[in-house]
Amino acid sequence: MEKSKQELQIERIMHYEAILTEAAAVLRNLDQALAAFRQLQPGVRELEAYYNSPVWRQDFEDDEQGLLPKDLKRGVLSEDGIYDILSANREYVEKIDQTEDQPMAAPLPGNPV
Repeated sequence: MEKSKQELQIERIMHYEAILTEAAAVLRNLDQALAAFRQLQPGVRELEAYYNSPVWRQDFEDDEQGLLPKDLKRGVLSEDGIYDILSANREYVEKIDQTEDQPMAAPLPGNPV
């Protein structure tokens, strides 16, 4: 059986309402994430300076020799862990910089479904 004009209209409105609701939530989360990411950058630069310093190397070597407390959280002394975080941060900074120069909007379709 074919749907009535009103049934199609209701389906269409519900479809676009779902997109609107999802977009509002995603954009709210994105705005919060971007603000947090920007606020994080001074700390990341500090972390990178530490990682590239002789102080980090000494901390790493002391840990390797068992001179640090066993219960000390030491993820920052993991070469792979800290490198991966710094690399990921660099990639996101580049992505954000690139997208600011490139429009994300695609041409609008002719008629909504």
